[in-house]
Amino acid sequence: MPETDRDAITSLINLYALAVDSQRWELFDRLFTANVVVDYGEGAIWTERDSFKKAFASIHAPLDSTQHIMSGHQMRIIGDEANAFTYGAWTLMRYGADGGDTWRGSGWYDDQLVRAPDGWRIRHRTCRVIAWFGNPVVQGIDPAQADRVIARSSIRHEGERGRIAFLRSVVD
Repeated sequence: MPETDRDAITSLINLYALAVDSQRWELFDRLFTANVVVDYGEGAIWTERDSFKKAFASIHAPLDSTQHIMSGHQMRIIGDEANAFTYGAWTLMRYGADGGDTWRGSGWYDDQLVRAPDGWRIRHRTCRVIAWFGNPVVQGIDPAQADRVIARSSIRHEGERGRIAFLRSVVD
């Protein structure tokens, strides 16, 4: 059975989770355009794939294990461009961390994609945290600063402000 664009984009977004959890950063070359813009909030913004790969390798290297789950895929595809919105949940583990081994979070990914000669690629990604639980030390964050550093997002408020590209693509 031929793969549809929707299937290909869903697989691409799910491959991101596997790339991060296996720390196979070379897979980012199959996920993102070279000039991708990635915005994880609170100043965590990258404007090209190689710096994003290096940063994520550094961020995840101290962790013993991670698990990212992508779900609720929504997308709108028009020709060679697409918008996708995905919920994410993640667990980060650092065994023996002072205060506990686990940090969990949930949030969303708002992706703008383009069809490349060898498949779909994410050219712009916004990720926001909705909630987090556990020990922020696992992620290298001072617990006293956690609420200031890890801003929580509201889909409702971000959507009302026009900051979710997928919502703009289906509402406008």
